[in-house]
Amino acid sequence: MTYPVHGEREASTALAERLRSEYAVVPRDGERVLV
Repeated sequence: MTYPVHGEREASTALAERLRSEYAVVPRDGERVLV
């Protein structure tokens, strides 16, 4: 799973789309993820 968390939301979303993977998720503001 990939969580792009650095930068603006639009940039993170663009990166996730570019990865073209069902394993890329842009977390919501304040969301915590156990890794």
